[in-house]
Amino acid sequence: MKKLLVLAWAGAALLSGGMLRAENILLSTRNSSLLLTAEKGKTPLFQYFGARVASPDDILASGAAFGDAAYPQFGAQCYREVAIQATHGDGSMSLELAVESVSRDRRDGSETTAIAMKDKHYPFFVTLFYKTYDDCEVIETWTEISHTEKKPVTLYRFASAYMPVRRGDTWLTHFHGTWGAECYLHEEPLTDGMKVLKNKDGVIARIHEAAKYLPLDRLCLSPQCGFASCEIGNKLTEAQQWAKLALVKEIAEEVWG
Repeated sequence: MKKLLVLAWAGAALLSGGMLRAENILLSTRNSSLLLTAEKGKTPLFQYFGARVASPDDILASGAAFGDAAYPQFGAQCYREVAIQATHGDGSMSLELAVESVSRDRRDGSETTAIAMKDKHYPFFVTLFYKTYDDCEVIETWTEISHTEKKPVTLYRFASAYMPVRRGDTWLTHFHGTWGAECYLHEEPLTDGMKVLKNKDGVIARIHEAAKYLPLDRLCLSPQCGFASCEIGNKLTEAQQWAKLALVKEIAEEVWG
């Protein structure tokens, strides 16, 4: 039976509750479990997402744990796609986030877990939130980012969530659509490679970011990397390719006229 991967993200939230000392954090719905490791002073790790398990040992002792960073950041240890990239007020582009605390708050039929992180060298803070519901097969996740540096900090990339998924019969359910139909529910299999869900505003922001280094009239928007140009390329249907071309045209008209 195929697994449905459902992610939701939201804005800021206030959290109250006791502090936890346990390094392994098991979040479960009726049928699914998410396992994280959050040891104080170290990078939090994503260990497992899949069918419900009774104990962290069921994963850690079986050798099935991922052991990947729960929120990888650009810096000295950057060797994969990152969830966050920033430039500090002094020009440094490195982040080294470590766990400060873990807390849980249970109310109104749900439980929210917060993993608070701080950079080891700068007053730069990131908190990862995970919320489970008693009567809903959804694990909601979102991120809060803040700093108290004396000079402005520039964010170049920041993800609402990061979740590695093993190859298998796994499906992604997400909402998308044009104006007036933004909540169209779409379900598709997760194929090999990387899949990024982007909106028009996010792409336009990246173009203006690049314009800080090159004049806008020397920049262009290319769809090449979004098509199955080789055997291991992105596997897109014909309809998805036409939809991407339409989005590229819409963005180009808005940016360059």
